Amino acid sequence: MDRMKSLISEYRDTVQHCSIHDHENLAQVLAQDHDWSDEGVRAIIDLANNYGSFMLKNALALSIALEKEDGELGY
Repeated sequence: MDRMKSLISEYRDTVQHCSIHDHENLAQVLAQDHDWSDEGVRAIIDLANNYGSFMLKNALALSIALEKEDGELGY
């Protein structure tokens, strides 16, 4: 759980330095500062925007229970 809090803090700091509505800038910063590929960063931005934290926290819990650290898409 501490790792999740740390990630949230890191991403919160990143988002505060970018315009929330400027997804292109956010994508560039996430790729550069958080070592995401272009495809991966676009996927996580889309997931966050399209599903939100309620759905994603449940997906996270289920993926942990299923022991799926890396999904079938290979990110």
